[in-house]
Amino acid sequence: MNTTFALFFPEKRPFFNAGNDLIDTWINAIYTRSINNPIASGRMINRGQKNSWYLLSAMDEDSPYIIPGEEQSFSISGGRSISNIFRFRRTLDEASFFGILATDRRMVNSDGSGSVVGFDTRYKFNKTYQVELQTLFSKTQEPTDSLLVSNETFGDNNTFTFDGESFTGNAIELEFRRETEHWGLEAGYDHKSPAFRADNGFISNNNQRRVYLQSYWVYTPNKMIRKVVGGFHSGLETNFEGEKKSRYTSFFGNVVLPRQTRLNINISVKHFSRFKNVDLENLWNLSVNINSHFNKSLALGGSFSKGVNTVTFLDVPEKGNSTSFSLWTRLKVSDRIQVGGTYENYQMTTLDKKEEYYSGYLTGIRMNYQYNQALSFRLMGQYNDFSQTFQLQPLLSYQPSPFTIFYIGFTSDKIAENLSIDSIQEGQVQDRQLFLKFQYLFN
Repeated sequence: MNTTFALFFPEKRPFFNAGNDLIDTWINAIYTRSINNPIASGRMINRGQKNSWYLLSAMDEDSPYIIPGEEQSFSISGGRSISNIFRFRRTLDEASFFGILATDRRMVNSDGSGSVVGFDTRYKFNKTYQVELQTLFSKTQEPTDSLLVSNETFGDNNTFTFDGESFTGNAIELEFRRETEHWGLEAGYDHKSPAFRADNGFISNNNQRRVYLQSYWVYTPNKMIRKVVGGFHSGLETNFEGEKKSRYTSFFGNVVLPRQTRLNINISVKHFSRFKNVDLENLWNLSVNINSHFNKSLALGGSFSKGVNTVTFLDVPEKGNSTSFSLWTRLKVSDRIQVGGTYENYQMTTLDKKEEYYSGYLTGIRMNYQYNQALSFRLMGQYNDFSQTFQLQPLLSYQPSPFTIFYIGFTSDKIAENLSIDSIQEGQVQDRQLFLKFQYLFN
């Protein structure tokens, strides 16, 4: 809502969810939702005792672009593309590992392309000390078309306009960690150069350098309060020209109670923030989150957040009051049926609360029916008040064994002025996708 950057949405499609643990890295160089509307896709996954690898190839009909910048990102839909994603990971002793990745996307109807190669590792010196490192290099060839036109520049005076420019970039993440039973300490550095991009990843901002320090303490008081974690996180962000962009500190606490109840509290203060050449001080945010598995049939939770934050979409940014809250529940009706619902509400006003910048909500419902051990049906519906769209996702799955899977489903997006049945039924279809998957393990 109050952001100039592209929003991250987790992958929900079953075909692309398989193997996500292998392609999940500290820098989001692989994001399977970058394959938006596949005409055809194939995937191979190998899991060995030491070596594991993942290979995905797909032809996409409507390839999304996420073009990162220092203070905003551009999100547009391109044409047809062919993507190839490869990931290799080797497990070492004491939970250490190293891995490599490579991604490549080529536009079919233009000369646009984007490639990324990289290396990552976690090395544990002993049970207390470890270091994590990831480094990535990108090469981008812009297409020459009118999809994106902008006068803004980056890097070596390159423009965001799709005018056929070619450039390279890099990103790095380095973290040192000391961890014992009751105390942890993390110190790190990361950056993304002004020309770093990842067409098959999710990189929403670049031209950023950051150093940070985090420390936390762990207590296990008694049977009533199972666990308490408290600590702080502090960081300083600059761009590649050395201009200070942000200095912040946050304090957090987590409490684990009976019935799998968790309470999380976070207080963050931005001592300084620079956005669109405007300096703002003493921004803050308080957030509280609680969730509980009340019994075997009922789980529920909610969150509340309030603060003074930058109103980023104004030509001249200023401070604004932000408030949000959410509720969710999951109910096991019977051994076969489970239903759940979510509601999220967001609002931003002026500091004196006399004017409203925006207000809206997201709500959804999900139903699962397990006919038997192999056959199941899932139905999801979600309404977005901001975009006034309703999304429906039914899915039928048949899995007679762990390695034999068949499912079929579709996604439908409709324009709907409100959440009424009439509005949804009469709404215009924006997008509709049919998908199916068959998997069989040969001995």
